[in-house]
Amino acid sequence: MIFGPQAPFANGPLIIDNTADWIGKAMAYMKANNYTRIESTPEAAQKWSDYVNLLFDSTIIAQSAKEVGAWTVGANVENKERKTLFFFGGVPAYIAAVEKELQEGYPSHIFDSKIRTN
Repeated sequence: MIFGPQAPFANGPLIIDNTADWIGKAMAYMKANNYTRIESTPEAAQKWSDYVNLLFDSTIIAQSAKEVGAWTVGANVENKERKTLFFFGGVPAYIAAVEKELQEGYPSHIFDSKIRTN
């Protein structure tokens, strides 16, 4: 998903461009290293989600969004945990985090050359 959950609350094309570039570089890395799969580590996914929620909870809109049942916190789905669907840390911080992941060799990701059958 190019512009999915926990992406910045920002201009879509800017984020899509950055994310597509990151995906392309990740795919080139995978090809060069004979990998067929990439996924985030569970720990990294949880850490990012916690950070995204921390940032959102520090905004003035967080409490009211949860109270009124805004879709931006998933409240439009019955019994769904209410947490933000967007990164409220700003575009520069998001791009820096994505670039850091790439520059450090994808430490938050697991690569594999096995093909899943399930």
